[in-house]
Amino acid sequence: MSQFPTDRTLSAHRPQAITALEGYWRQIRGARILPVRSEVDPSQIDTALPHAFIAERLAPGVTRMRACGQRLNDMIRADGRGMPLSTFFTLGARSELVAEVELVFNGPALVEIPLAAELDADREIGRLLLLPLEGANGVVDRLKGAIVIHTPARRLAIRRDGYIRREILAPVSRPALPFDEMKEKGPQRPRPALRLVVSNV
Repeated sequence: MSQFPTDRTLSAHRPQAITALEGYWRQIRGARILPVRSEVDPSQIDTALPHAFIAERLAPGVTRMRACGQRLNDMIRADGRGMPLSTFFTLGARSELVAEVELVFNGPALVEIPLAAELDADREIGRLLLLPLEGANGVVDRLKGAIVIHTPARRLAIRRDGYIRREILAPVSRPALPFDEMKEKGPQRPRPALRLVVSNV
């Protein structure tokens, strides 16, 4: 598997709507592992909204669309609400897609997948971004995502040999103390224990 791409490499091929959606998700996440579904405000992601969706995990391997942007409806020429996320993908890509979606829920993890057309799996035509959300009951059973493509396609494939970005999520912590500063402070010596002295005089 290839190494994580540099910011320059990533931005060269990354749709603006994907970058905007991830940025908003990180903003409402704050220092927590995940944001809560109820915190998502569609009015704050105007540029990504036509490409965006919210999906619900009904059972392991079963994820259905709860809300669907107009560009996605146009892609399948139907209202995507209530349909499986796999509806947008070829039969050959669905097992790999399910595995990545399960990682999103179980990690939890952020996943970004390069997309290709059904008949040309070697050429990238867009990206799929999957961002986990915590439901009202504290369970990770929702995800916010986006499909952005620059070439029309009825069904999508996962780009052959493409880099799939996977980020296992943990609470955002404060940066560690720089080594030079630790060196200046030196090791902390233990304080002497207090001793109780009783006088019977």
